[in-house]
Amino acid sequence: MAQPVEDGIRACRIVIGGLIGGLVMFGAVAMMVAPVSPSPDPTLTAILFGALAVMGMGCAMGYAAVRRVMLNELRARGSELTHESDPASVIMDRYRAFVIAGGGLIEGPGFLALITYIVSGSVAALAAAGVAVLLLILHLPSVERVRRLAEDASQRRL
Repeated sequence: MAQPVEDGIRACRIVIGGLIGGLVMFGAVAMMVAPVSPSPDPTLTAILFGALAVMGMGCAMGYAAVRRVMLNELRARGSELTHESDPASVIMDRYRAFVIAGGGLIEGPGFLALITYIVSGSVAALAAAGVAVLLLILHLPSVERVRRLAEDASQRRL
């Protein structure tokens, strides 16, 4: 049974909002802890920045792959969607899976960036966490976005 689009989007927005809230709250804690942390070990700092770079690139590639898979699945269902009165409600389960997986792929590097900030005190790591919060805000789903996606899939414009 297809879930109403508005209900699905509301649930997705709660999940992504929770991810944003978690990053922001942990960021606040990090900003209180980092200044009183002992001076950073340069080797550990380099390792953490390397891990952050690898994780960031891996998660970016994972996000692109998850999005591509979703679009391919929707493209394959295009003719089925043309016969639906509300194609957006039909694709809601697949879109929800993308939103949740994508949010996790954005959040992970953000938390590692905050850990790196606590250990190193580097403002660049704090900025990377800020970028993760911004990307999560941009990733927030909307009814308009899922309806446009369903319309594009039904017309095979993906």
